[in-house]
Amino acid sequence: MRAAALLTILLVACENGDDGTGTEPPPVDPEPTDGGPTTVDTGAPTGTPAPNPTTSGGAEQCVLLFGGNDRVRGPDEGLPLGYAARTLQAWIRTNSELDQIAVSYGRPSPDQGFMLGTSGGYAVVRTGVGGEYVLGETWIADDEWHHVAASWDGRTGVVTVDGVPDGVGDLMADTLEGDVVAGNTPTGDLTQPWIGWLDDVRVFGFARWSDDIASDPDGEQVDPSELLLWWDFEVEDVNATGPGVAIPDLSGNGHDGTTGGDEGTPLFPACR
Repeated sequence: MRAAALLTILLVACENGDDGTGTEPPPVDPEPTDGGPTTVDTGAPTGTPAPNPTTSGGAEQCVLLFGGNDRVRGPDEGLPLGYAARTLQAWIRTNSELDQIAVSYGRPSPDQGFMLGTSGGYAVVRTGVGGEYVLGETWIADDEWHHVAASWDGRTGVVTVDGVPDGVGDLMADTLEGDVVAGNTPTGDLTQPWIGWLDDVRVFGFARWSDDIASDPDGEQVDPSELLLWWDFEVEDVNATGPGVAIPDLSGNGHDGTTGGDEGTPLFPACR
């Protein structure tokens, strides 16, 4: 009931034209060429997620976020800052076409955070809350699992969807230390909440390009020293919900997270 009430509040705000960002979202092709709908889906998670056999985590769980305050937050010390190359990636599932962030870190002020999400149902990588972004071309708000990655070498940003390069462009950023967040923008900013499922969030200390991701989506063949963060959302209590649930960083680098949200959300359903 709490989750349903939270979704109602969020959807009413969206219907009133208030996405809370204070900025215009990136333009989206009104007539997608890949068969996606041209109308905006409200994006409420529906039913029980289908099995997800493709991720490489330790067991069978993911995290289900309902927007609002639902999130996982941890420290980002040791993640690539400034102009350092990096890759931010996750398995995602959503049917929302809202402007939303799946995973991010750094500070949310202009050019000081690094964020991966969707806009209009297309994958997007943003730097800060300014105008810098690269938008993909494949509509993925289809309530199916997709592997998405944001790679940046200090100049060029690449969005990769299911191992295929989906968007390329120049990006300027100077990331400052803040927090790492699954389900929203970085420190102190809750304006672009994620609605849907997330699994296997990883951060690497170099730019993984699409051919590498296609052959090894989760980076299992990458030098372990380059894996800086890994949240697979396998919690000790399979019935855990709400704030205060511990999410270990399986990379061993100490970026353990903790859930935030209202009573009863987020959830950790079986996704595989």
